[in-house]
Amino acid sequence: YCPDRTATRREVAVAVGRLIDLEPAGAGRFTDVTRTGEINALAETGVIKGCTPTRFCPDARLTRAQTAALLVRALPALEPRPAG
Repeated sequence: YCPDRTATRREVAVAVGRLIDLEPAGAGRFTDVTRTGEINALAETGVIKGCTPTRFCPDARLTRAQTAALLVRALPALEPRPAG
């Protein structure tokens, strides 16, 4: 946990993919991402977009605005769970 460090696109995408419990997808549309099923699954569902149509730019830093947009697109996938 490093609260003062900025997060990369890969880190946030993987965390959100796991948060909304998406089944990792095998094949991806991004040429610069390997072995990251959460990113592929988020792209398939339209939650995340690449920096170009074929690149994800996984090591680029994510701004607060980009993080907020990603979370807003992911919200419909969150299902309320009963307490306990």
